[in-house]
Amino acid sequence: MNPSRRLTLRARKLIAGAVVAASLTIPVGVAVTPAGASSSAAFCQTVMSFITHPVLPPGKFTVANYHTWAKKVTPLYQKLENTAPNAKVKTILAFVVTMLKYYSTTSNYNKMFAYYTSHQKQYAGYATALANAFKACLG
Repeated sequence: MNPSRRLTLRARKLIAGAVVAASLTIPVGVAVTPAGASSSAAFCQTVMSFITHPVLPPGKFTVANYHTWAKKVTPLYQKLENTAPNAKVKTILAFVVTMLKYYSTTSNYNKMFAYYTSHQKQYAGYATALANAFKACLG
């Protein structure tokens, strides 16, 4: 598998993985008030908005496509970070925002790939933890 394909797949797993995991359970959560909504209502509202109106990663990997996509989703993740239900989720979302800002500004594929590989271990653990935070909003 070539490096650009690997980067595309891993980035999608981090950013979209949590949304996909949460959206699989959306039929269960739509009819009820989200669990934890009283303590993190703004966070859960943002999660639900993102699930119902996702900004999916680009289908074809190009640096320009990732610039555009990262710029579109950065404000959403900043809002999630600001309304995070706890310090762990806030830390994860701060990492995601930093990553998205980097992806939206770098114009060099090799630098983008190097950034990804240097943070690869964090991606895997953070995707799971973020998916759990999203699921908590679905009840």
